[in-house]
Amino acid sequence: MRIVLKRWRWEVICIVLATATLIVVPEGQGITRLAFGTGSTGGLYFIAGSAVVKVLNEQMAGIINVSPQSTVGSAFATKKVDSKELDMALATVDAVENGYKGLEQCRQRTENIRAVMAIMNLGTALVVLDNSPLKSVRDMKGRSIGANSAMEKKRIAGIMEQYGFGEKDYSIKMISYGEQVTALKDGALDVAFLSAYPQNATVLDLFTTRGARMISIDSEQAAGFARKYPYWTPFMMPAGIYPKQDQPVRVASLRGLLIAHKDVDANIVYEIVKTITSNTKKLAAIHPVGADFTIDQTKQYLQENLINVPWHPGAEKFFKEKGVLR
Repeated sequence: MRIVLKRWRWEVICIVLATATLIVVPEGQGITRLAFGTGSTGGLYFIAGSAVVKVLNEQMAGIINVSPQSTVGSAFATKKVDSKELDMALATVDAVENGYKGLEQCRQRTENIRAVMAIMNLGTALVVLDNSPLKSVRDMKGRSIGANSAMEKKRIAGIMEQYGFGEKDYSIKMISYGEQVTALKDGALDVAFLSAYPQNATVLDLFTTRGARMISIDSEQAAGFARKYPYWTPFMMPAGIYPKQDQPVRVASLRGLLIAHKDVDANIVYEIVKTITSNTKKLAAIHPVGADFTIDQTKQYLQENLINVPWHPGAEKFFKEKGVLR
């Protein structure tokens, strides 16, 4: 398994370098250039987004040229697509809906975003070092917890409130996944909130080189959390994903969408969805999360009422042809 993950890490580096060389295509050849928001460096959205960019540039060469851009959280990515600083991006379903509807802390509605397709389901875990005295979420009062984005800060607050903690009972450090790992190793952070499922090379490195463990959300608190935040319904992450992780761990889920600006050409979006859903094996060869970029995944999200923003016309045409949309 460690050998495979080293290949994943190398593959991601190769994706970025290869894509960088693809960007310099001469002007005037009718190629559509797209800026694609991936995710925070070190996170699974970054890896999955980089894989999508690689496959699109290979399979749609001469038609589009996609440039990957790291984004700091889904709310940030959503705003960048709305302003057309990005043409497309990966983002969580809650951030997409909140932005479009002007909910939560969204001061300005992101009315220009459109749904393209469902992506992968992830699990985000509370991680501590092996020698940490923290055994339960109940032990986290007065502790520092890392958050990659404002939306993750809210998810942490949602978990903590189920244990009777208010936001004054702990501190949040807004830092990236990679910075959380470093801070945890250095003793500058008590708990990291990391994208951990499916297996993440950044998290694996922490478990392998320093020694770490995950704190499970208790079943009673998980049920209350799920009722209030259905987008983040916790699930049991199987044992054996990381070294010495001998038991399943209950973690918060994270559902995601590929979104696009409403003005991206409909024919291009149609072909992008077709290309992605036809090449899941190529995506999965880069990282297993790629196996979730399927027509059935979008169908499942619709059945669970998780896509509550307008469809991009190109994506809508594709999914109507497949019988997913009416």
